[in-house]
Amino acid sequence: MQRDRRIRVLHVIPCLGHGGAERQLAELAKHFDHKRYALTIAYYSRDHQLRGELERSDLHLVRLPKGGRGSPFLLQALIRLILRLRPHIVHSWVFAANVWGRLAAAMCGVPVIIAYELGCDPGKPLLHRLVERALARIGHCVMVNNWPAAELSMRTQRLPLEIFRLVENGIDLTRLDAASDSDGREWRRAMGLPQDVFLFGIVARMTAEKGHAVLWQALAALASSGQRHRLLVVGDGPLRARLRAAAKKMGIADAITFAGARDDVPVAMKAIDCLVIPSLREGLPNVALEAMGSRRPVIATDVGGCARAVLDGETGWLVPPGDPAALAAAMADAAADPGRAHRRGETGRAVVEKRFLVEHMVSAMNRVYGELLAARGVGRRCVGYVASRFPRLSETFVLREANALERLGWRVVPLSLTRPRLVDWLHAAAERWRGRAVVPDPWFYLSLAWVHLVALLGRPRTYTATVAAIICQVGWRRFDALVRHLAAFAIGLGFLGRVKRLGWVHAHFAWVSATAAWAIARLAG
Repeated sequence: MQRDRRIRVLHVIPCLGHGGAERQLAELAKHFDHKRYALTIAYYSRDHQLRGELERSDLHLVRLPKGGRGSPFLLQALIRLILRLRPHIVHSWVFAANVWGRLAAAMCGVPVIIAYELGCDPGKPLLHRLVERALARIGHCVMVNNWPAAELSMRTQRLPLEIFRLVENGIDLTRLDAASDSDGREWRRAMGLPQDVFLFGIVARMTAEKGHAVLWQALAALASSGQRHRLLVVGDGPLRARLRAAAKKMGIADAITFAGARDDVPVAMKAIDCLVIPSLREGLPNVALEAMGSRRPVIATDVGGCARAVLDGETGWLVPPGDPAALAAAMADAAADPGRAHRRGETGRAVVEKRFLVEHMVSAMNRVYGELLAARGVGRRCVGYVASRFPRLSETFVLREANALERLGWRVVPLSLTRPRLVDWLHAAAERWRGRAVVPDPWFYLSLAWVHLVALLGRPRTYTATVAAIICQVGWRRFDALVRHLAAFAIGLGFLGRVKRLGWVHAHFAWVSATAAWAIARLAG
């Protein structure tokens, strides 16, 4: 059976529902190069509306057990999954997944750890900021879809600039173009919306930061001035009942149509005349790109990365956040001249085709993956050379063999079960290995308990079976030999905490070295 030599990538995300991060991950997974990358998506929430769409792609979906988003059982499940898959990259999305995903990946020694920061929230709780600042030290990259989010993290969490990578959102135009203007008119008719009114739309989860309350005030201001426009609300959330009651109290309930959460957002985009994004906090909203890709103008607040997509006076209108009067003025301006609004929608389509296609996002992500993998040394054939003591003055042929493997393109990492003597390093051939050889120093012994705990949590059956096999092979009667072999097992497993991505394990001919190499191979796959 041919070995799968693709780069293994594990994505960790809370759910597969209708959200910005979920949609971006779905588009990325569907369009990534599956001949080069083997993708696995792990999620733990019941919301999985996008699962059916992803199951048609060449990837693996895993539903993790969860006892609450702060549950240690989730961490244990992730550790087991990582030890089973042995991914080259762990890429987490959204705060909770970033926390547990990075912890599990660091504990298992994953070569490349990436966290995706989507939003730009200056009001983030202090605890969240402290946790993200601490975890950024164990990751290798914080990916953002807009530079304001990176600048905010640098300012509030004191993270260095070089840790950030920018990958802007991209959308699949074929998915949007599957819906036509006639589909939009039919959708309007089915929803009971007249064809001759200027229809605004908001597509967002009903939470405080999405700014529905500000939009209600703007709509009420337009109604009080005699301008009767209609608003289509697509989405659901915890504030649904409160927002419905507020609309009735403000006398604008008749002007608002609540469509709920829907899967046919491309058709809804064709039904509206202008999209409104009144968010108080935002990253680079997918919904803005989808509206522009559907040739619809956008009115958005100037927060996060909105200004990157919505060009004021060209593809739409930008207004200050939390300003109902400015929002009402922009909505009145859009409705006053439908021809101008249509032209701005056409310009938006051109901007998307130039900068925000899913192919651009995949290319940028592929480039970041390649840079990080190269920086971490992933891709070179790596062999761990286990010896009872490395180097030995009397065994220079071992050094010659290691040098020969290096010339053939292998990366050789000597793993010494005991600390070499100072005189062993005086040999000219041994000097070049001094910085690379892994020897059991005091810090190594301190980390042993941690490495064994991770192995026991991740692969309890394999761990106990390996110990039992060593005991059965050596036997109780040879107690001194059994102690040496169990010590070799303990130290050999400790090498996994120091050396990343071993492809092969080679034991120097001693029996004890073979036990350590066998333990590494069993527990590391």
